[in-house]
Amino acid sequence: MRFYEDGSDIWFGDFDDADCFRIENSNLYQKSMKPHGIKTAEFFLLRSVNTHCMRKILVIEAKKTLAAKDTDAFSKNLADIAV
Repeated sequence: MRFYEDGSDIWFGDFDDADCFRIENSNLYQKSMKPHGIKTAEFFLLRSVNTHCMRKILVIEAKKTLAAKDTDAFSKNLADIAV
């Protein structure tokens, strides 16, 4: 799965459909939380940690802007997530 986040103008993916839950597109968020002003991250991403079947859940929040001084740290974080 690959998808585009309109609000932040960012593409995400490729992810297995079973490993990605798009919070902001869920009925629960749209009907019960958003109308009350509750903010949330874009999606949860389930990732394998190692060969011992350990998994971790990443909470992904998209931002359109990033200060230039933070781009190296941001790139390192993306590389860490990709592993």
